[in-house]
Amino acid sequence: MKKYKYDKKDFVVVGGKKLHRIVALRNFGDVKKGEKGGYIQRHNNLNHNNNAWVYGNAQVSGNAQVSGDAQVYGNVINIISQGCFDITAYADLIQIGCELQTIDVWEKDVDKIALKHGVSKEDTEIYRQTVALCKMMLKKEG
Repeated sequence: MKKYKYDKKDFVVVGGKKLHRIVALRNFGDVKKGEKGGYIQRHNNLNHNNNAWVYGNAQVSGNAQVSGDAQVYGNVINIISQGCFDITAYADLIQIGCELQTIDVWEKDVDKIALKHGVSKEDTEIYRQTVALCKMMLKKEG
């Protein structure tokens, strides 16, 4: 049984992607029927089972999936989603691919992290620029 629908009149466009505001169709967890949630790009981003939910103005897109009892809230920004290369930033954290670190760790150890994942020198520089962009975007959102 579905637990949410799109609010057809409330959406945002981020990086050329349309993200839809969600509305609860039934009570579950601490969410009440009719309550508006955050924004998702497609139904695969938020599982209809259990208590997973996207709150407030949080945004989930690309290949990101929220399931189980996971809760997404606050300033979550999915920057890029291309194949298995997702970049997501929230609070003081940045996830590039499967590597989740604080902004401080990324800034200090980007070369070590890139080396650990076999990333080329050119792509390491892209990581470095991505961290700077995420830091700037989170500061603007916060």
